[in-house]
Amino acid sequence: MRIFLVLLFIALPYFGHAKDADWITRIEMKNMRTTDFVWLNSNGDIFWNTDLYANAMPCKSTINDEDLLEFEALIYSIPRTKYEYQRDSNNQCKDGLRHDIYVSFKQANGSFEVIQNKFPSSAHCQVRKVDISWVNLSKKLYIYTLEKFKECKEEVWR
Repeated sequence: MRIFLVLLFIALPYFGHAKDADWITRIEMKNMRTTDFVWLNSNGDIFWNTDLYANAMPCKSTINDEDLLEFEALIYSIPRTKYEYQRDSNNQCKDGLRHDIYVSFKQANGSFEVIQNKFPSSAHCQVRKVDISWVNLSKKLYIYTLEKFKECKEEVWR
């Protein structure tokens, strides 16, 4: 229940900003102990939450222009082929870091096209090889959120 409330707390302001964005990315990063949730959009808004701590609260930040351009290049490099969701069938390892990424692109009519991919971080765990653009995006998001969480942990929610 606590996780639901935290996710609701994150989602409400996110959806208010997300309507005006050209692209929106949602990622779930899981390992043996934690699940991290990240949302970012083309406006530079980023929201991040972890369940590592019992009383973890979400972080909200704005991406600087340089990082936003890098994210945008990575996101637009993703192939626009639909991924068929299958329960962790691309993971022959049952531990380690796994990514579940959704990228939504705004269409001319205002609707969003959603592309998804779910895969383990480690290449030797992948049953089907993942396009390098997904791997690069997941690495960038993972490193960026680790850095941002250090800042967030120090200054807010005390």
